[in-house]
Amino acid sequence: MFKNDAQGCNLIRAVSILSKANLLATVIRVYCVFHSVQQGAIKQLSWDGQQRDSSVV
Repeated sequence: MFKNDAQGCNLIRAVSILSKANLLATVIRVYCVFHSVQQGAIKQLSWDGQQRDSSVV
């Protein structure tokens, strides 16, 4: 009986760890996408500014 209880606890721990790892992976993916979009926006603003500066001359 104790062996089954221990196996059940190990299974619960494993599922908990996997779900936390999955959540962490999702958070990392969202951060990477956000960071990529943010960098793209910064580059676009920088490029727009350079075009405006060159058109003024």
